[in-house]
Amino acid sequence: MFKSFIKNSKNLYFSIIPFYCAGCKKKCVDYLCKNCLIYLNAVKLSSTCKVCANHLENLGYAELENNYFINTKVLCNACVEYNYVFNSTFELFEHDIKFKTLIYAVKHGNISLLKYLAGLLANNYKSFLSENNISMPDLIIPVPISNKKLYIRGYNQSLYIAEILSKILNIPYKNNLLSVNHSSHNILRTQHLLNRNQRSLGLEYIISDKNFDIKGLNILLADDVITTGTTLNNIAQLLIDNGASSVGNAVLARTQMNV
Repeated sequence: MFKSFIKNSKNLYFSIIPFYCAGCKKKCVDYLCKNCLIYLNAVKLSSTCKVCANHLENLGYAELENNYFINTKVLCNACVEYNYVFNSTFELFEHDIKFKTLIYAVKHGNISLLKYLAGLLANNYKSFLSENNISMPDLIIPVPISNKKLYIRGYNQSLYIAEILSKILNIPYKNNLLSVNHSSHNILRTQHLLNRNQRSLGLEYIISDKNFDIKGLNILLADDVITTGTTLNNIAQLLIDNGASSVGNAVLARTQMNV
């Protein structure tokens, strides 16, 4: 009961129109001020890897054709080196010093801000698909979190993102299709504190609803942050192994990798 009271109090507090920008902390009348919105929208899709959303400056690229989401993949060195199974990643903003506090906030109770950012992501993604004449995915799946994290946090931020993507894109989402394998290593460790090798040996995922058919579907994974890409790649491999035609990602933020 006390935990529910704290959670509801947080939601009530954060639902009040903020007096300070969540990005730069300057006074404003919305979650982000005009300058931060301009900064957020300054991420140029043409300068980012279409597969993992890494910036291409000084990273090099390669090209592959006949991708589901885009006709030509522009690959950064990370994609060439790690050979991601997912075939596209759409980010709302770069997970840098300026906006690092946004991700912390959505992971720690600011659900109103989470919904606001998810709405921006969904509308930007919808515009991107329309402007580039790209077909909509068939299904959205939120990245699951462990039972321990769900108990501590009280919610899965990726589920909120999936729900809003589903509403704005007008395509279905499926919760509880996937779950964390709680016998896997590093289950109690925070993922952003692990390096790539540790992550690859860390969380494993399983299909929870084996009666749900994903054969032939083009699936969009919803998550808050992509760092090394290991989590999303492991899930993409699982989905493709179970018959999915392709897997792409829609995320709030991308932590840049220097490869």
